[in-house]
Amino acid sequence: MSKQAYYKYDEGRILSRVAREEFAAEYARSVRAKDRGIGGRKLWHMYRRDFSGGAPIGRDRFEEVLDRCGLKIRTRVRKPRTTDSSHGLPVYPNLVRDLIPEGPDRL
Repeated sequence: MSKQAYYKYDEGRILSRVAREEFAAEYARSVRAKDRGIGGRKLWHMYRRDFSGGAPIGRDRFEEVLDRCGLKIRTRVRKPRTTDSSHGLPVYPNLVRDLIPEGPDRL
């Protein structure tokens, strides 16, 4: 460790950062107790509105804190529906099911 790094290291600054992150996590827990489905971005905007003074943490750090504390909500994955087998249209028989091709392009 260099002399500059030794003297530049400020434990108070690190502890204040940890305290701010813990405060943000507690704020997120308290809001999520009232509304479980509120997203991280909206939570961050509420946090910034309520605690604008005193150097609040930024959006990306807030998202990291939520992720580290297990407070991210699970996003629903929408699976596309490509086939509708319960339609009322006529279904045609498969004519090549039992056919064994004798060569390429012989179906």
